[in-house]
Amino acid sequence: MRMNTTMKALGGTQTRPSVTLSGENGNAFAIMGACRREARHAEWSDDQIEETIQEMQSGDYDHILQVAQELFDVS
Repeated sequence: MRMNTTMKALGGTQTRPSVTLSGENGNAFAIMGACRREARHAEWSDDQIEETIQEMQSGDYDHILQVAQELFDVS
């Protein structure tokens, strides 16, 4: 995974929002939606949120999960 500005900015300067992915049943759009919602609640900037979603969309389903696990406290 490439290091982008969102990941750099979140590397200690902001808290990692908690996101619950159980029950999403492998739906990539539901996972990205849950991450977007929690990032908004954590007051991430619009740019950080969009960059995160773009990074999630740059790979396959496993990549979505990897990004989520790197940037969020996943349960």
